[in-house]
Amino acid sequence: MLAAVTALAAVLIYLVVPERSAASLPHVRFATLKTIYSDARFWRIAPLSAACIGSAWALQSLWAAPWLSDVERLDQTKLVDELFAMAVALSFSALFLGLLANGVRRRGKATEVLFAVVAVMLVGAELVLILHRPGRHSCPGAPFRSQPQRQL
Repeated sequence: MLAAVTALAAVLIYLVVPERSAASLPHVRFATLKTIYSDARFWRIAPLSAACIGSAWALQSLWAAPWLSDVERLDQTKLVDELFAMAVALSFSALFLGLLANGVRRRGKATEVLFAVVAVMLVGAELVLILHRPGRHSCPGAPFRSQPQRQL
């Protein structure tokens, strides 16, 4: 079903969106992989960026569900709620970081400093998750819940 809807959307885009002539396109210099990979700024940022997003995705996809069910003893509904909250927080954080970086760039300041601060905040948040004591409000919304986390 998804494939059919995707194919239909592609056909509609092909039929509805008009072709633009080469003369009407602005002259924009596109970066090639060679220019990106040879840029020193890329190599200063890419490893830290990959480590941050990789650890966040690994935390959510590999670690969070077993931890929340085995250690925090959440039932399936609460587990899914927590994972959904993590996914929403990660998505909105990425959007907010992009908007913030654009604002910093417009002011003529270096975005590398912003990125370093955000990376330190991420590492700090991950350390809090790793080093906390089980059962002590480890879930993002735990302090605001009216019912207890643990099931006896």
